[in-house]
Amino acid sequence: MDLRRSLVEKKLSSRSKSASKTASKQGSRANSNYGTDDEYETDDNMSVMSIDSNESFNEANSEQNWEVAFNECIEAIIERKGSSVQSREDLLSKLIKFMSVRMTARELGNRDRDLVNAISKILKGARSEKEAVLCAKALAILYITKPDNDEIYSIADNALKGSLQSSPYLVAKAACLTSIGCMILIFQSIPPAQAHIEAMVEIIENDGNTINAQDDSLVVSSAEDSLAVASTLLAGHEPMEDVQLAAPSLIEQLDSVDPRVRSAAGEALALLFELTAVDPDDEDALAAYANNPPVDDVHHLTKLLADLATTSSKKQSKLSRREQHHTFREVLATVSSPTSHSAPAETVRFGKGSQVLYVTTWLQLTRLNHLRQVLGSGLQIHLKKNGFVRRILQYDGPAPPDSDDDSEPEDDLSKDLKNSINQEIRKQRHKDRSSDRKEKSAMSSSFLAEEDD
Repeated sequence: MDLRRSLVEKKLSSRSKSASKTASKQGSRANSNYGTDDEYETDDNMSVMSIDSNESFNEANSEQNWEVAFNECIEAIIERKGSSVQSREDLLSKLIKFMSVRMTARELGNRDRDLVNAISKILKGARSEKEAVLCAKALAILYITKPDNDEIYSIADNALKGSLQSSPYLVAKAACLTSIGCMILIFQSIPPAQAHIEAMVEIIENDGNTINAQDDSLVVSSAEDSLAVASTLLAGHEPMEDVQLAAPSLIEQLDSVDPRVRSAAGEALALLFELTAVDPDDEDALAAYANNPPVDDVHHLTKLLADLATTSSKKQSKLSRREQHHTFREVLATVSSPTSHSAPAETVRFGKGSQVLYVTTWLQLTRLNHLRQVLGSGLQIHLKKNGFVRRILQYDGPAPPDSDDDSEPEDDLSKDLKNSINQEIRKQRHKDRSSDRKEKSAMSSSFLAEEDD
């Protein structure tokens, strides 16, 4: 037993490969090479995949001549003559910080096209995993900053899709999936959303093989999340056909041994059932729903979800089991009764007047989590300054009095807003640690299963 434990610990300590497995039709085994957040942090401790650290936020926030530094950063990225990989990574990291924690639309001026073209070229020829991930994130934040410029979408979309196929870096592929989903949300057009859903279904069904990411759990879960955020645009547009297309691939992934893949699939399914919900008092609608449900065998699905909401396994940690049970109880409640309003409730505070965004639906939660992943600790700043972000999150309260004015120094943020930002940072750190524990648990389970065989 001691030998087995030591072998497990040795395997867990090796971060070069993930031994997690996704449950495909062929029972294929995951062989992921993506790294942890720690491996992709910038010099100032900002993770390129998650929310910035508190120190990083304060540093970008308090720079006195930030407009000058921001303009110099833009010009250096556009010119990029003789630049090294390290210098481009540093510039992209700085650009992301500025655009995340400030509303920089005015300072960008009419350089949108030049900047999106420059970042797209860097992405195409990325020489490191970190450089590619930073490019993907920068493109999404640029479009969030200038959502009225659809030229950003058309240029960046081509670059991201090209990198999705050609990049040798699995983490970069996952980042591209996240950014494409974010940009489709901002573009707000049904046909691209439907095309994206279809593309994500293919990736999920084939466990990432269609984009040369064989059985990588991070890529598969990112595709599930990207499918979900694109699906939110179907609300009010007769989504049943698209839901019926997407649901089977997600149901299949509920059998994955990777907790991240299971949870993303379950939450996406809850969203799809919410989108297709009908008025319980409308008999004709109920009859049509019964004749044409989102999935063929709802009973089988609810049984799977009930098992995930209650099943215990010694191969999972107590915390991992608790989180799984909590997630799938909420998913099961929505699938069993789509009009039961069983989505996890959340509140996000922003603005000096302590404005509050109340999240009460899976649609809102899906969009919020996606924007949170891209903007990090800048989420509250964009809620305060960016009216477009407030609209897509369905905020219906009063706008902050200075919502469209970035002239005031950000270091004068209210105590409530600073506390809210710090809560976001702590929340993401907890999520990162939880994800890391889940990955280790999946790796341990996979290894022990091999030993038992």
